[in-house]
Amino acid sequence: MDPAFAPQAYGSQLLGLYQSGIQSIALLILIVFFYNFIPDRIFLLKKNAFRVIVGILFGFAALTAVLISQSGAQQTGMGINGIIIPLAGFVGGILSAGITTCIFLISIFLLQHGTISPPDIFLIIGTFIASISVFFIKKRNLFPISYPGELVFFSLLVSAITISAFFLYPPAGSQTNLVSLLDKIQVFGLIFFGLLVLGALTQSIDRRKEGEYELISYKEHLEALVQERTYDLEKTNALKNATIESSPDGIVVVDFEGMIRDSNTAADHILDISGHRDMYDNKINIVVLIKNQVTNQELLEHTLIHDTSSTEQTLETTLAFSTGRIYDVTITPYRVNSEIIGRILNFRDITEKKHAEEALKTYNQKLQLLSSITRHDILNQLTIIIGYLDILETNENDKIKLDYIKKGQNASVKIKDLLHFTRDYQELGLHKPVWLNPLVSFENACKSFSDSGIVFSSDLTDLEIFTDPLLDRVFYNLIDNSIRHGRQVTKITLKTIQGENCLKILYEDNGGGIPPDEKSKIFLRGFGKNTGFGMFLIQEIMSITGIGIEETGVYGEGARFEITVPTGMYRIKS
Repeated sequence: MDPAFAPQAYGSQLLGLYQSGIQSIALLILIVFFYNFIPDRIFLLKKNAFRVIVGILFGFAALTAVLISQSGAQQTGMGINGIIIPLAGFVGGILSAGITTCIFLISIFLLQHGTISPPDIFLIIGTFIASISVFFIKKRNLFPISYPGELVFFSLLVSAITISAFFLYPPAGSQTNLVSLLDKIQVFGLIFFGLLVLGALTQSIDRRKEGEYELISYKEHLEALVQERTYDLEKTNALKNATIESSPDGIVVVDFEGMIRDSNTAADHILDISGHRDMYDNKINIVVLIKNQVTNQELLEHTLIHDTSSTEQTLETTLAFSTGRIYDVTITPYRVNSEIIGRILNFRDITEKKHAEEALKTYNQKLQLLSSITRHDILNQLTIIIGYLDILETNENDKIKLDYIKKGQNASVKIKDLLHFTRDYQELGLHKPVWLNPLVSFENACKSFSDSGIVFSSDLTDLEIFTDPLLDRVFYNLIDNSIRHGRQVTKITLKTIQGENCLKILYEDNGGGIPPDEKSKIFLRGFGKNTGFGMFLIQEIMSITGIGIEETGVYGEGARFEITVPTGMYRIKS
């Protein structure tokens, strides 16, 4: 029997085929493993960097296959390279196939001393052309078949080329027997199923990476949208906060129980919220906070805060604080995503506006009264003059004529005084009240009496009162009254004392004073020895903003006028 056909030889050759098959499978698994770890960014771009990496990866596998063939398993080495080179071209195109082929040729040149067998040349050329042809067909989509169909066709084509090399270039001394047949079947199966499995695995890896890339791209897109939206919200909130903080109105956000949830700086200044946080352990109720600060407390209760029937309504009211400030309060629903979760209170200071309105109302009333009374007085004086003229026409007594002429002149002077008074009075309320320093007005009035020899003094410094701009005329008339009726006045002082809910400005002279029975009359229009309008005009100017004046001096010791300024109508300017 031929030794080649001995059972021991068959067993040894079959064992060699099994070992080389295991080596080939292990190598193919290694290719898949490395292919899976190609960086995602490079993989997904599918450009030259990807093709170079694929070429190097499959070139490493080709080098390993050459080493396997050096160990004696030439046919298995050829089978592996029958997978590696075409699969490199199938996956990465001509660049990948070229790099893999170059590495394969270099490894053969180095390990086999430049000897390249005809089967290797045939295998390299055939599989290279087949791989780039299928890649081109797949890339251009020349034949509308599915990827599995392309893969089966490619695997059969490369397998056929490789098996052809066996038949065209059989190894020297090889015989056609069962072992050689099994060897060829093994190579064919290895190439066909290897390409089929590796192609399917690479396609699966491709799809997984593309899916991961889509997820990553979508995630990055969402993150970019979130960042953009967050920036827009931050910018919007910053703009809203800046707008709210720059508002001169006090803005307070409360829940349905009236608990303060937020407020701006103006509201803190108006209501002193910060000063009460420790007192109420940061749980401040708006009603409790301002209940003792306002004079009209009845408006604070259920109607404003706890009346749930009016949660969707806009409420408006006016609150007068004990500080003298007056605020228009607007209460609107506080909505978040169309749901009402509380209320917003807006405090707008209308103190000056309210005072101006009241001053204008008072001025109009006084002006109407003045017009009526003055018209009546002037008509009376004209009637007197006309009567005296009629008497002069019928009377021939010169002495009597002179007497009536004198009386007519006096009536004319009264008309003149009335006209002067109306001129002064029409200026009353012409301009809206302003904050004035009484000391400055007093000093301005004193300048008109600098030659009178009177010593003027005052302890007023930074005090300001809210009054008609004719405040200078008030002090002028008071000083003029002291000089005319005070009998040797040498000293006039102006000072202040704090009263209950008011401030008193005291004007005092060291003259003879005012008799008790005249104290209540001196402010009446027309009362007095001169025109009778000076003290009346003083009272009218002061009353424009609710400031009162009365005479409280002791007769014989000098005149003393108390000017009472209510809370809210005076301030100490810092």
